[in-house]
This record gives sequence, C-alpha cells and structure tokens, in this order.
Amino acid sequence: KRQHYNKLGLIPVENSPEEILSLAKEMNNKLDNKYVETKQDIELKKKYYDIMRLNKYSGDTPAEISVSFLKLNPELLN
Repeated sequence: KRQHYNKLGLIPVENSPEEILSLAKEMNNKLDNKYVETKQDIELKKKYYDIMRLNKYSGDTPAEISVSFLKLNPELLN
C-alpha cells in the first residue's frame, strides 16, 4: 500500500493517541445513545465531505468522519 500512496504523492500519517481516544469516546457515546450532534458538528462534517467530493482520491465511500477528529485536525477543512 505504501507504494501506492507514494505513487499518488500521498504521505500516510499515523493517528495520535489523543485522536484515537477521542474517537473511541465519540463512538462509545454514539453506541450508548448519549451522543448529541450539534449544529457545529453537522457543519464541520458537511465542509469535510464537500472538500472530499472535490478530491479525486476520496472515492465514493460511505465511511463517516469523526467530529472529534475534525476538531483535532482543523487544517483538513482548509
């Protein structure tokens, strides 16, 4: 896979422990029906998906992005 990324000029970045913990907490809250999605959360995800639709590498994936991940990585929304 790394060769494929290199061919496309992409550099994979490992998730930090903080990102993993934040995602796990968010996912657990969703599974326990304790997660409350705010208007800001919806706007962040919309902005991310709008950017990804413009990116030829994104494909047509049904995967959901973690709001906590977007908040920890705001540069993804520029």
